[in-house]
Amino acid sequence: MINKHEFLNPKFLNYFLVVADKGSILAASKDLRISQPSITRSIKIIEFNLKKKIFLRGKKGIQLTEEGQILYAFAKKREIENQKIVTNIKSNTLLNQDKVKNQITIGFPSTLSTLHKDHFIWFMKDYFKDKRLKVVETNSFDLIKLIKNNKINYAISSLPQEEENIIKDFLFDDIFCVAFAKGHKFEKSKKIKLKDVQSESNYVFRDSCEFLYYKIKDEKNEIINKQEFNNLIDIRKKNRGHSDIIYTENENTSSTCIKQGLGVGIIPESIAQNNALIYKPIDEPKISRQIYLIRNKNTFLFDINLNTLKKILSL
Repeated sequence: MINKHEFLNPKFLNYFLVVADKGSILAASKDLRISQPSITRSIKIIEFNLKKKIFLRGKKGIQLTEEGQILYAFAKKREIENQKIVTNIKSNTLLNQDKVKNQITIGFPSTLSTLHKDHFIWFMKDYFKDKRLKVVETNSFDLIKLIKNNKINYAISSLPQEEENIIKDFLFDDIFCVAFAKGHKFEKSKKIKLKDVQSESNYVFRDSCEFLYYKIKDEKNEIINKQEFNNLIDIRKKNRGHSDIIYTENENTSSTCIKQGLGVGIIPESIAQNNALIYKPIDEPKISRQIYLIRNKNTFLFDINLNTLKKILSL
């Protein structure tokens, strides 16, 4: 017997969201790796307790009713709040407030190439020989927030920002390219346009797709926040997910899929070079990401030799 409001537990709401996003219980079952009867039962429990239908079932699949749309907005909001809680807990674990004397905390995004991470850590370790070095790896949105709140001393960011109390120093441009396996038709192409890539039936999608971020930013001519970016990712998956063969944030995994010919992918040039992939620049539109060193202007401890850091990262 389900108690009052217990039918709104995270598991049931997650099933509901995936069904709504995928448009069918079968697709949701494959995505969640849960049996169709289990998902159907969860939906029926929600509808029974609400005494409302949340889905309309037709030839075109499943569509949300008006009540379903209200529940969808509620479930999405709760999902975002849960993500924030997890992020805060992780941040507190990584950056607990027992400030270690003579410690420098640095950060870099998971989207930075392995080689650049290696060079950055080597540089900071050498630069602060007498300091204990602590490292945080997360997305650039959270790194900017950590710098703003004085939780870390220095970070590399792959996204622009406009925080008044943050100093940002440009390090390098990283052009976006299309990577593919040996023998792919793109090898013989002199020019590759975005529409050529989008017409591919198999695509390797990175969940933190910065190409999408910069493309929309350039079109809107404005900075995009984290929530807007997450919404863009959800829309992209909903509209073009039929061609995606994997969703991952792991550089090695996505590169392996590309190298083995499972699909093509739009990635930063540094990632392609780092993983010895075959790649070509996208001629239309030409987009690159900007890599910055950021720190809080009110609390940073030491000036960094930027020229040396730039040379190290260019190796």
